[in-house]
Amino acid sequence: MASLTKPEVYNPHILPKVEKAACDPRAKTIIVHDDVRHEAYEKYEKLAKENGLQFTVRYNPDYKGDIGLVVVSDQAVE
Repeated sequence: MASLTKPEVYNPHILPKVEKAACDPRAKTIIVHDDVRHEAYEKYEKLAKENGLQFTVRYNPDYKGDIGLVVVSDQAVE
């Protein structure tokens, strides 16, 4: 539904993109990579709570990509 690179998570101007995805009725969870500092993702944690979404910080030592945050659904999204 939406994804941010790790550098984008720190950009305050990108929040509207995540807000739009979080307001979608299909949105279920916001997942943040453990590499992202708490002060950078706390606004997304608050956004999840305000929209009734789950919020998770994930650590996977095998993950080598640049994605820092995703808004996901539990159903297929076109």
